[in-house]
Amino acid sequence: MPQKNTERKPKRWRQHPALPALLAALLAFVMVLANHSWSKFYTGSWDGYSELLAVGRITQLQQGQGAPGGFLGVYTAEWGDGDGYALLKDNTPQNPEDYKSYVHQSGLQGTLEGGLARALCRVPSLSGEGRLNVLYFVNCWLFYLLAVRLCLALAGHYGPGAGLGALAAVWFAPWLTMGAKNLYWVLWTWLLPCCAGLALAKRMRKTGKLSNWALAGVFAAVLVRCLCGFEYITTILILCEIPLAVCWLEQLSPGRRRWFTAMLNTGMAGIFAVLTALAVWLGQCTVYYSSFARALQEVGGIALARAGGAAVEGDAASALTAQLGAGQVLQKYALAPEPQLQLGPVGVAVMPVLALGAVLAGAALVWALVQRKFRQPRGLCGLWVLGLAAPLSWMLLSKGHSYVHPHLTPMLWSFALLPCTAALLGWWCQILVQKFLFRKEIHS
Repeated sequence: MPQKNTERKPKRWRQHPALPALLAALLAFVMVLANHSWSKFYTGSWDGYSELLAVGRITQLQQGQGAPGGFLGVYTAEWGDGDGYALLKDNTPQNPEDYKSYVHQSGLQGTLEGGLARALCRVPSLSGEGRLNVLYFVNCWLFYLLAVRLCLALAGHYGPGAGLGALAAVWFAPWLTMGAKNLYWVLWTWLLPCCAGLALAKRMRKTGKLSNWALAGVFAAVLVRCLCGFEYITTILILCEIPLAVCWLEQLSPGRRRWFTAMLNTGMAGIFAVLTALAVWLGQCTVYYSSFARALQEVGGIALARAGGAAVEGDAASALTAQLGAGQVLQKYALAPEPQLQLGPVGVAVMPVLALGAVLAGAALVWALVQRKFRQPRGLCGLWVLGLAAPLSWMLLSKGHSYVHPHLTPMLWSFALLPCTAALLGWWCQILVQKFLFRKEIHS
């Protein structure tokens, strides 16, 4: 009789589900310490003019005051008045009548940050400068936390090369480092929908079904983003679809319909969240103006102007949106020879990055034909194409807004195109290293 094999097999180590989240939290903390200092965030400020909207609202809330309609506060002296920082740090008492309301968005970020600032006022040893730095730290840590989580997902799906490439593009991009702390733009809310889309995709891969709870997460993530501002909303919605689009591209014919349906449902959840945020904004304006007709005129005018509709009187951005052509916008941003992307000390124009990404994507498709391995190359090429489409969508939809705010455009390129290109480059480096090591082992 054959003897029974009694040899014990080694136990296979299983990754705890909380490990990626813990690793992301620790690495995000390291990134904050590496890129910033407590005394003064040495990377400088980015769009301090808009940030003062949130500063005014925070100053109100930490004193227990409220702006009419729940909007961000604006000092009456001048919109963008730099004295707002001093008033925030000194916690100078203000009257509600001293503020004007900025009615072009809901201002959830100012409300959340103001609530945290009011809680920090209870810490007697914490100065006004310290409170401001804590707010900066929280915004930076949340942004890096979500960004690292997405990079870990790339590493788990495509290998460490893709994850490290995207992580380097986030870690060493000065535009993202500066923007991560901004109290008005709150970049971590830009990543929320993409992380919600990733969670939905992971749930589908595990269960094979589209979860209503996962769709609710997408709705909540997009809603939070829109309540903090509708700028670049097309960019955010495209990023939300990337995890599902990648899975759809990588599937064989029998399973692609299921992923395509999930993409449609996710898009509908995102659009429903945008409409819900518009309804909240409309309700705030109705309370503020005491007139639904006046509120509808305000909300409808600004929303349509951003999407290329009729220009709002006195709004230069909406007037330009109706006048500019798509070619003029592309020439100013995509074809401009001036550096608009930066990684560490190296600054480059957009076209070299586009050319590099196109070459890498084309080479991936050729490699797929030769190796007959189509799954990963298709997904990576789709990742890069959508990473390019995300910033372009807003530039072409809201042409005037991009044209009037050129300082925001480098952030938009760095936010989507640069990490996707770096992930593709990292994947290629990983393939080449594997080939080199494999050949070395054969010869040895």
